Amino acid sequence: LCWVLQTLAMCIGLHFRVKRLANAPTLADQRKQWDSLALVYFIKSGPRLLVWLFSKLIALLLFNRVVLWFGGGVPGKQYALIKKDGIPIEKYLARTIDGIAENSHLRKNNYFYYNCVTGHFLRENCPSYLLEHNYNKLHDGLIQQLTISTRFFLDELRARKYTKVILMDHVDWLDEKVVQELATTLAQQVLPGGIVIWRSASLCPPYAKVIADAGFSVTCISRASEGYMDRVNMYSSFYTAVRKSKSA
Repeated sequence: LCWVLQTLAMCIGLHFRVKRLANAPTLADQRKQWDSLALVYFIKSGPRLLVWLFSKLIALLLFNRVVLWFGGGVPGKQYALIKKDGIPIEKYLARTIDGIAENSHLRKNNYFYYNCVTGHFLRENCPSYLLEHNYNKLHDGLIQQLTISTRFFLDELRARKYTKVILMDHVDWLDEKVVQELATTLAQQVLPGGIVIWRSASLCPPYAKVIADAGFSVTCISRASEGYMDRVNMYSSFYTAVRKSKSA
């Protein structure tokens, strides 16, 4: 992803502008630089018909299902969830990038996109495990408590009981039968009071009800309806599910 973004910026002549934007000293300065980009200004303020035609052309060439799957790793089922929300894919992606540029200061507080744009982290803007005091803890032996498994997810889920489970966004990809199996297994393996979290490309993923019916109290923590949800901002919603007691 880093290489793709940097190459794309270079090909359209924005390499140095994007680097300056990533190193803007304040969020206000970052917004100013972002909104001054000709492409951004055109999309936000240009004639609606021309903007619509341009957006559809870009969607056809760069954001079709083949490119999204092989170039961006977006499965067909996840793409279908976005369409089901009634959001054109070009608007979904524009919301992702514009939301970051307008609301998250890359240099000081967003190592995800800062790294993608520049190819490196900063000492004060990096994942927590790279901060010196945390890295030293890992180096001194804490990393030995980390278990890495290459088994299938459900097999690993059945291997032990859990108090926390992170599903990420992979439930978006699953068939209904597998979703039901996952929900049943979560109910069996997550201890009462345990928490399951996930993100989804859908504003209201249909499997949230399946997990709730399996014995969880499901809550949507945030949605990207207003254009910005978090520092990644690639998803439409973030959920938590708390395992109810067996007697509940």
